[in-house]
Amino acid sequence: VNAPKQREDLEMILGLARRSPLFLGVSFFEFTVSYYKTGSEMDFGIFGYGGPVASMDYFGATFDVRCLTSAPLGDGRPALAQAVAKAYGGAVDARLLCHPA
Repeated sequence: VNAPKQREDLEMILGLARRSPLFLGVSFFEFTVSYYKTGSEMDFGIFGYGGPVASMDYFGATFDVRCLTSAPLGDGRPALAQAVAKAYGGAVDARLLCHPA
């Protein structure tokens, strides 16, 4: 994952979208880290999961509801969430996220 390059790519895609009525949207892989994967596969995901903030019942089974984190990638690169937000002209409001578990 190269967050600065992804930000540049996304900015280019959004520029194309503004110039074309045929462009309907963007799909970004992946919304959250897939923790069941290992190695470099852990670098994908805009957000990670923090600790549980609530629990919910789902057809008789109880599951934790976890908060989202936007931690920097392990090798010092900026958080992917921040790169995506910046491409859209915004920023991640860290007050709305939790700290990594």
